[in-house]
Amino acid sequence: MRKWILLSTALASFIMGGYALGESDAQIKAKILGYWLSPRHAYLIQANGLMRMCPTTGPNPATTANRWDVRNGMFYQDDDAYRIVKLTKTEFDYASTKDIGVWANGKYIVTAPAGTVFRLSRTTRAIAEEY
Repeated sequence: MRKWILLSTALASFIMGGYALGESDAQIKAKILGYWLSPRHAYLIQANGLMRMCPTTGPNPATTANRWDVRNGMFYQDDDAYRIVKLTKTEFDYASTKDIGVWANGKYIVTAPAGTVFRLSRTTRAIAEEY
């Protein structure tokens, strides 16, 4: 049983990190840097490990910021792991590896079940700051 668990864990890690085969974490990070649009918000992903909601300047800048990283071919946002589904010059899709939610009134409410794909599309600074 122990061997099966170890083998299953190793296989899952290989599959989840499969996107990065042939690309180093540094190469993936370089591709992710810049301005991106989601259906709800624009973001600036910076080399210093910050993922900032836009606008980042002006009279009413957004204050939401997350930490991000790439480790072993996985995208991390505030220490939650996401599987990179697609990463091109114009598209960045990543999927949750566990249920994501919030605590409200003593209950955990799932807002995005495991496997939910988050889609970002590349944009310019001008568009992101006005989005």
